[in-house]
Amino acid sequence: MKHIRLPSGEYVEDRRNGTASKLVWTTMTAACGVVVVGFMAWMNSMSGHITQVEAVMNMRWERLAVVETTVKAIEPRLIRIEEKIDRFAMQKVHKDGVK
Repeated sequence: MKHIRLPSGEYVEDRRNGTASKLVWTTMTAACGVVVVGFMAWMNSMSGHITQVEAVMNMRWERLAVVETTVKAIEPRLIRIEEKIDRFAMQKVHKDGVK
């Protein structure tokens, strides 16, 4: 065992046995544990956020599907209206003559 000389001249045994290095390892392990727990909490909150974003996107996708169905229903009507306008314009040109 190692002996340490005190200022009084007395020798005592060094009983630390690497206590400082044990303290460093304990502190490092605790810090790593805190980091891991923080990372897990952050991932959990991100998971909730992603679930919320996914729900909003699904709702918007459903709305878009409704709009698409409506446009598909209206499109043939628009084509018929455009054809009627073209016929009317052609009749007007033939009736009035080309100016």
